[in-house]
Amino acid sequence: MMWARCPTASMTTRTSSTFSASVVVGDSPSGPFSPASKNRRLLVGNDAYFSRFVDTADGVLVNHHCWETVEKEITSIYLAPLKRAVWDEEGTLRLMWWEGNERAKGERLHIARIDAEARIPQLLKARFDTSKLLIVEGSVMLPDSNDGTSWGVYLQGSDRSGTAFIVSPNGRVDYGTMSLQGQFEKQGSVDRDIALPPRTRFRLVRMGRLTEFYLNDVLMQCYCLPEQGSGQLGFFGVKASFEALDAWC
Repeated sequence: MMWARCPTASMTTRTSSTFSASVVVGDSPSGPFSPASKNRRLLVGNDAYFSRFVDTADGVLVNHHCWETVEKEITSIYLAPLKRAVWDEEGTLRLMWWEGNERAKGERLHIARIDAEARIPQLLKARFDTSKLLIVEGSVMLPDSNDGTSWGVYLQGSDRSGTAFIVSPNGRVDYGTMSLQGQFEKQGSVDRDIALPPRTRFRLVRMGRLTEFYLNDVLMQCYCLPEQGSGQLGFFGVKASFEALDAWC
């Protein structure tokens, strides 16, 4: 189940603006330990913490808490969607999309191909129900991944601004507030140390104000939106072609 509400959700607790769960490595279970050389910040954001690993017949799965906040106070606590723990050939740990989450998809809504020409969000006409689970998937093709061009996904707020996830050519994701004119105020960033191919797949998962953003099935960011917003989505990037777009709601 995606974002199952915890029994303790009625608790109100003061919280800081950013949490981080870091990875340390060692040659033995007793240490000594040192920070991982890549993807050290396993969870980072304003709403994700307390990761737990369980060895199952389907591999190692990971659960963590996430929460909605109002003026830095926790108002609701949830169990986040399960992730798959994956170690690459260098031993770097990353959290990835778990195939079992596919069962959470609702009605399929096809989105037409979008060719973005500027860093100004191009909004879809459709408005998605913000009270329902939304999963948006697609791929993006840039003319030259080495020209410094960034692209991203935009979630419209209630005014003339919203939240954007901006992807850089090196795979770093910046997140924060963006106006409809493309002005961006960064709230934070995350780098999972992954190389992006010319065609990159992305996935946005949203339930209420809680979001998760994936690149090529790798979890990039968990983020609590500052407001519920209008339910409109947008895409942006210079000469970026967004293809194979689908949504489930």
